[in-house]
Amino acid sequence: MTFDETIKKYNALLNQNTANESHDTEQQIVDLLEDFLLEDNIPDELKIWAYWNISDNYALQRKYESTYYNHVKFETFVRTLQSTNPNYMLMLICDTTQRLSLIEGGNSEYWSNLYYEILDNLKIDDSNYCIMFEVLRTALYPLAMKNNIGLADHAIEKMGSLVSKYSNDSQILRLMNLHYCCLLSYNYKKGISNDDILTKSYLLFSQLKVHLKDDKIIDYLLFGTYDSWNSKRSSWQQARSIYDYIITLIITENYELAYKCYLEIGEEEFTNRYFKNNIKLLMEKINKK
Repeated sequence: MTFDETIKKYNALLNQNTANESHDTEQQIVDLLEDFLLEDNIPDELKIWAYWNISDNYALQRKYESTYYNHVKFETFVRTLQSTNPNYMLMLICDTTQRLSLIEGGNSEYWSNLYYEILDNLKIDDSNYCIMFEVLRTALYPLAMKNNIGLADHAIEKMGSLVSKYSNDSQILRLMNLHYCCLLSYNYKKGISNDDILTKSYLLFSQLKVHLKDDKIIDYLLFGTYDSWNSKRSSWQQARSIYDYIITLIITENYELAYKCYLEIGEEEFTNRYFKNNIKLLMEKINKK
């Protein structure tokens, strides 16, 4: 199978409905890409893509040992590229699903050690700030945050510095919105008041929501490549981060503001099962008051 044929088959599998509990599609992707890695003369970028997707699809299946085993192989390969493109190391720690799988498999320290090593050796700059932001989001994911609050302390400071450095950047609305989301979760975990953040974040929400009506931009980048993780978003794509904001408001028990924002964007904007389940919880909380 040629490289193009592999990518075509991968995209077809990715676009399938994966709602079944047997995880057939995820395993088919793993099988496809493990075979792909046996080919000769694979470009480095496509090897990274394959390894990253194998870890991701094992993680989606909750195959914790397989996630870890593949991730170690992934790390070994990426380290061979470290001298020519050290930013590729960020692919090891940019995804929340993969981190949670490593935690559940008893390999939390493995991820944390990678995090500190990579961030201690990389400077945030124009070549990597988009993927670096995703790494920091992964470090601050609420379910993982309780596992290592010291790491979260480190990440929240780094994220604040990144957002400040790129305050005039084209991506700033999304960066600020997701920074507020992380601050809300971080403060909630630590028992710190969120009053100031709630005020500022709602003002930003009001700016973002108008861009939900902008032209929808289709992302043609191959999912799971370095370029896809380090890409810039259109104004419409940035506005879609409102999804994360409303979920965060619910998780941090800011039900009235979550309900207000939900009414302002309309129920048709986000329709996946996870969002609907959170809105159902929100309605239960609102109706009890």
